[in-house]
Amino acid sequence: MMMLKLHMRMLKEDSLHNPSSVGIFDSFSGLVSAIVEAVDGTEVRKTFAEEYLQQYQDCCYYALGAIS
Repeated sequence: MMMLKLHMRMLKEDSLHNPSSVGIFDSFSGLVSAIVEAVDGTEVRKTFAEEYLQQYQDCCYYALGAIS
């Protein structure tokens, strides 16, 4: 769970300092894959959905892109 929050915080900080770069979400697909494939990942998937997917439209967009 801590890695999820840390990764999302890094994405946020990177987007604040470099808002025109779409490359900040390059590592996002790896994060989504790790969350989806986690063996005991029920809590992290729930946290990801509640704290990020439901609140941030760009997160939802890139997560769907990573899944497809």
